[in-house]
Amino acid sequence: KQIVIKKSSDCESLKLKKKISIDGSTYLIRFICHEPAKYETIRTFFGIDNKTFTDSITSSPLAGGKKAEVSKSGSKFWKSNCSRFLVKSIPKHEVDCLYTLTSAYISHIKANPHTLLTRFLGSFTVHFKQTVEHFIIMNNICSSEDKIDYTFDLKGTTEARMVKAKKFHSSHVGKDLNFKNEFICLSSKDAESLRKTIRADSRFLYDQGVLDYSFLLIIVQKSEDKNNNEEVNNNSNGDNKKK
Repeated sequence: KQIVIKKSSDCESLKLKKKISIDGSTYLIRFICHEPAKYETIRTFFGIDNKTFTDSITSSPLAGGKKAEVSKSGSKFWKSNCSRFLVKSIPKHEVDCLYTLTSAYISHIKANPHTLLTRFLGSFTVHFKQTVEHFIIMNNICSSEDKIDYTFDLKGTTEARMVKAKKFHSSHVGKDLNFKNEFICLSSKDAESLRKTIRADSRFLYDQGVLDYSFLLIIVQKSEDKNNNEEVNNNSNGDNKKK
């Protein structure tokens, strides 16, 4: 916490060493905050002040620590108590990749304020005992209190893009072929805005040599929509019984 709220510096990283006692034994923890000034620039751009950020991450234990269903990398995820932020464990090569992208990423989000790319808010490394763990902190797009009805991880391809399940619900993450017969209605203005944003984001990733890109689609049905759907289903069942 001391590291993150410390006045920004132009140095590449800020480091903190601290001794802690666990079950009578003393251990040394080394904590590294990567590129603090740049990540503060990103947080400020997205309207997140340092106090809100650090209090959300450090004021109470993080929830989670499990591998996400959509993650093939083995990364673990934690959620802040306020649900606004996610902490994700990442391998060293991703830390290095982010380091090379940060300046270009800042330029991109400023030029494209409606970007759909993940909002990277901080990069950290923790040395404890004989282990070294790397983490990234991101925004949580699932922070709404509304119940999620469906989630789809879309890549624009059909190869190995089917999750087999008898019935989808909020605990499943579908893929492209699961979404094949679905559609979303948008106004022509919103559709063009979405296409423009995806093109800009895809071009940025292409220019940076990043190939793995997914579009995470989360569907939350409004209560009135659910009631209408239930009424339609009930009427349909009634008609079927009569026939």
